[in-house]
Amino acid sequence: MMVFSLFDPENPFFLLDVFVEMPFNFNEAYNQREKMKFEDTEIPIVPMKELIAMKKRAGRPQDRADVFYLEKILKEWENEK
Repeated sequence: MMVFSLFDPENPFFLLDVFVEMPFNFNEAYNQREKMKFEDTEIPIVPMKELIAMKKRAGRPQDRADVFYLEKILKEWENEK
């Protein structure tokens, strides 16, 4: 098990993943983080390439589907630059 997921049955949009083992170098990912602003809150976001790598390592069916779409999004972003 790499991640333990917690959810609230009364709020199906809430899902919290707790890492049981460190799937990446946190300090490196944190230094490369993206920042998204929502109202007055700044939210740190894991870099897209690191997220794809984590999902590839996990290899669950949902992760494989996520990788497919995340790679498409990343390619579109890179083409816009």
